[in-house]
Amino acid sequence: DVPAQIAVISDRLASILGHSDDENEAATLNSPIQVDVSAPRLEPCHQSVVCLLFQVVDLLLTSFCQNLIAASYFNPPDRQGQCLSLFVKMMCGYRNLLPALLGRLCQLIYHQGPSLNDAHILGLAAFVIHLSESRALIPEVEANFGISQPVPDKVLSVSEYWNCLLVCRTEESFAFCLRFCTAAASYLMCKFSSYSRQDLCALLPPSLVKKLQYIVPRLCLEARGILCEEAKTDLIWSSLSCPSLNYKRPSLCLWKQARFQELLKEKAFQLSFREWLLLELEVYPEKDILSASERQDFHYWAIYQWYLPAPSASGGCDGDLEKACGIIINTILDSSQRLDLGSYGQSKTSVNPDILCKLQEMVLELGCRRKLLSGSLDAQRHFVFEILQERLKDRKHGSALGEQLWRQQELLLHRRILVGLPASALILTCRKGKKTMLDCEDFFRFVNSELKNVCSRGYALSYDITAHFFRGLLNASLDCEESAEEGVNGVLTACQTKCPIVLFSAALWWPRLEPVLCSQWRRLFGAPLAEELERLRGWQSSATSFLSSGVVFPLSGPPWISAAFLHCSVQQHSPCGRERNALKRLGTDTEQARRCILNLLVSLLFFSLMDLISAKIAPKEGVDFQTSLEWSLEILQCLEERGMSWPLLFHSAEEDPRKYHVLHSAASDRHIRLLPVAFYSLTPCFHQELLTREQTFLYVALDLYIQLLQLFVEGKDLPQADQAGQSPDPAEHGDPLEVISTARRFLLGAIPRCPAQSFGNIRLLLDTCEELDPELGATLLHVSRPAAAMELDDELALF
Repeated sequence: DVPAQIAVISDRLASILGHSDDENEAATLNSPIQVDVSAPRLEPCHQSVVCLLFQVVDLLLTSFCQNLIAASYFNPPDRQGQCLSLFVKMMCGYRNLLPALLGRLCQLIYHQGPSLNDAHILGLAAFVIHLSESRALIPEVEANFGISQPVPDKVLSVSEYWNCLLVCRTEESFAFCLRFCTAAASYLMCKFSSYSRQDLCALLPPSLVKKLQYIVPRLCLEARGILCEEAKTDLIWSSLSCPSLNYKRPSLCLWKQARFQELLKEKAFQLSFREWLLLELEVYPEKDILSASERQDFHYWAIYQWYLPAPSASGGCDGDLEKACGIIINTILDSSQRLDLGSYGQSKTSVNPDILCKLQEMVLELGCRRKLLSGSLDAQRHFVFEILQERLKDRKHGSALGEQLWRQQELLLHRRILVGLPASALILTCRKGKKTMLDCEDFFRFVNSELKNVCSRGYALSYDITAHFFRGLLNASLDCEESAEEGVNGVLTACQTKCPIVLFSAALWWPRLEPVLCSQWRRLFGAPLAEELERLRGWQSSATSFLSSGVVFPLSGPPWISAAFLHCSVQQHSPCGRERNALKRLGTDTEQARRCILNLLVSLLFFSLMDLISAKIAPKEGVDFQTSLEWSLEILQCLEERGMSWPLLFHSAEEDPRKYHVLHSAASDRHIRLLPVAFYSLTPCFHQELLTREQTFLYVALDLYIQLLQLFVEGKDLPQADQAGQSPDPAEHGDPLEVISTARRFLLGAIPRCPAQSFGNIRLLLDTCEELDPELGATLLHVSRPAAAMELDDELALF
């Protein structure tokens, strides 16, 4: 009598494991079971109870597998009775046994799977099916994936748990996963052959079926579009229980079954295009079971023949190429953001080259279609930037730091996607009258709002995206027919006001960029460079000549562009006496020249301060703090010697939207927020004459001090102290308290020495200052009262 025998086993288990208290049992019944998936092997037991649990689990699993294999020699599963079902159900009834059970299954399936023999795989697969049969007795699983987790902040159902354990990355794991899932599905269809399709669907974990949908067509050409056929259930089981050198044969036998194909039509079992991509992106190409050419053929079949024409109801793309591109881009980004066990805690910074190749093909095909639709509304929207912008909207994370880190990683991945696309795909072409025009508005918008925030120098994009844009610009200009040069000139002229960071980036990378662009222009047009490209080359040449041979520096074009090239030329050699003396040679013969030199020097100061901030927040990026500080002080001293006004550089865009707006718009948001840190690094150059000459200086200094305190209170952005102790100066690598103390000491010393006129416009800041620093606020209020009285006397004298 089977129930009686199961009762005896249960009684023995109870005597070994002990009886749980009813209240404790109820309290823990719904709490998730914690499993450490990251551990390659179980740690040595330090508690006798824990050791006992694992010994019991090993004994029960061994007993299950032995009984299954022994019974299968005589009868197929559907004639083996209810013994194994009752056995597993009895095990699930012991809540304190489940953590050890699921932990041991993790070791066997995830860590040791490829090394298991056929009997082990068959037994474990059948055991998983019976666990699914008793899933109502199993709480959710909280899987610990070590330092990273594929499903953060979420517990897993037992079905999702199997999905995490059955990975397909290498030749060995593909073979194991195929054998395991085939065994599980075949056992279920044989064991419960009399069940209806609905009942079978309730018992079969969807993750196992989806893995089969992914692997079988991948490894077996015969499964790609094959017609199903009827097969007897015991034929499937016989192919499993009789070992074969060809492990694919049982899988094909199962795949061809009409009943199995019917199951694949169920919504819960359909493998969508996104799910297929996630699985494919986990594969290690160098360890793949397929060769490069076989993988290419499979991708072509899966994307173009299967998912692209398939209806969205079954996980396809409805024949919509743009929709397919969107799914690929989003899935690549989602996959890259996920940290999993296979990446050893390292985020995926590169994009799968095979999938990227297919994306490139689709984007090129869409580009050809857009040319035919030129002038329509559909042709005027850049769907790639729409996808990227949409991902950045309404993100809600548990903490501000989590949001910041996610966003930074996401933008780096966006950049990798854009660089991987055809260069001309960054730019749209549109018809205006009889002319074909280049449209970079979407690219400019994305750079200004997002991409500029992942550049360490603060004012320039990375070389890869800079070069990609310029190459794309030259390629896209081919569509402008006879006005290619005009198209390039128009875009680069628009950059001066709409996206100046592109030109600043060109200045930073010009030594590497110039030969690439000149060569490409000659190949495409065989003519002299476009006027605006020639101007960029001229600015670089002028800056080099000015620094090396002492020629007069030309003051043509926007001064901030000249300053960018001059600054980057200086940075190619560490600033020394020659560069510093060169600043003194900048002529100011006329009032117009004086204004140009002022803007040039202030722009130079801005770029050097961006480097100063970069040295604080990213000291490993190669920007030296002390060199940047000395260069900034030299520029400031040059401004002071000429009596030129520069504090407006630190005014926010909201306060003065016109002055130096171009510089502020090109800098990363974090660098702009850290301008107060840069300002108070310049205190050695703040002299008494500055306090009396610049009436706005006190207002600027006080406003920046308040911003500094607010950053500290909010716990954001301020660079932290150098933990390695590389610098003896605590202010060099960003001790926030030292920076604030320096600023405070300066203000307490400067306020009494400021002329009365300096206090006229600080009332707007007084309340905030008193709230954040009462002592400084009191000092400010005390010193400013005579100034207020003087203003009143002046007003009375007018009458």
